[in-house]
Amino acid sequence: MNYDIFISYSRKDLEIADRICRALDAEGVSYFIDRQGIRAATEFPDVIADAIKGCRKMLFLASKNSYKSKFTKREIYFAFNEKNEGDILPYCIDDAPMPDSLKFVFSTTNYRTMVDHPIETTLVDDILSMLGRERRSKEVLSQKNVIDEKPKEVQQGERSKERSRGRVEWQTIKKWLVWILFYICLFFVSYAITIDIGEECAAEVVSYKVGDYYDDGTKKGVVFYVTDDGKHGKIVSLDQAKKQWCTEERCDKIIAVGALSTDNGKANTDKVMARSDSKEYPAFSWCRAKGKDWYLPAIDELELLLLNDSVRNVVNSTLAEYGADGLWDENAWYWSSSEYVNEKTFARLVSMYSGSIRIGNKYSSNSVRAVSAF
Repeated sequence: MNYDIFISYSRKDLEIADRICRALDAEGVSYFIDRQGIRAATEFPDVIADAIKGCRKMLFLASKNSYKSKFTKREIYFAFNEKNEGDILPYCIDDAPMPDSLKFVFSTTNYRTMVDHPIETTLVDDILSMLGRERRSKEVLSQKNVIDEKPKEVQQGERSKERSRGRVEWQTIKKWLVWILFYICLFFVSYAITIDIGEECAAEVVSYKVGDYYDDGTKKGVVFYVTDDGKHGKIVSLDQAKKQWCTEERCDKIIAVGALSTDNGKANTDKVMARSDSKEYPAFSWCRAKGKDWYLPAIDELELLLLNDSVRNVVNSTLAEYGADGLWDENAWYWSSSEYVNEKTFARLVSMYSGSIRIGNKYSSNSVRAVSAF
């Protein structure tokens, strides 16, 4: 499908991109924008390339975020090979200095800034001019002028009727004021009761998919599992560490803690953290230090995250985009919270690259990644 505009931007600037989209929608301008994280899918180069070639013009949202995005730079370089220079409009949305490589690319191109050229006026006019179109709002203005051109006698008659309708007896006003005050009081009482319900309804609108960046104000991570409706799932932490499952002294005592669940890492972690000696379990303590909802994943959760290529690749892509620790180390073995049922001093581990699952001594140091549900 062909579009009028291809919007090249960093997903960290989505709020401004959405504002531009609303302005384009108002003028009937079609556009291609990656809101769903096509970049994370294996087929994204073909999708992006076809969209750039199919769009008549390109809008580049230049910012400190897009300068750091390797995907955005690739879109610009590809567009300059496929389209005329006049088909690409750089639009600076912050005051970050443009890298020399992009300055070179845009050396003969005029570009706009959001400070001096507002979105709803100058930017939209520029885009419509590039497309050879005029604003829809001109038609609305012409219709208003026709209405205002009524004869003075007709306009005066209409104003007289309006004044007549506005005359209301004082007793009637007092009666309505009493009712208005009553309903105002009723409103504030009902508002106090329903505000929580309204917040819950608003929250239900949000849905996620695997690979999305998650930030609810209390915890941040990348989604690696979602329910069918996209409203609930699990996220993996942005960082990782090297920790022991338990200390060597604790392991020497050959104590099993009963963390035997293979699919519920939170249950395993809760069981360990409820112990009086929980500080002697570094991997669990590191995860829980992030908050009460964070835990060391069970073996099945680790398999989904590390051994499922489609999940691991899309999670890694988002981690890289946000400058977080990736799941890259080919030598890394990741601790699960699942003990080995036949041997009290061993627990289960997963290797991301080899696709292997094995058991290891609890006192050995291995990679740890925290998980939380939403």
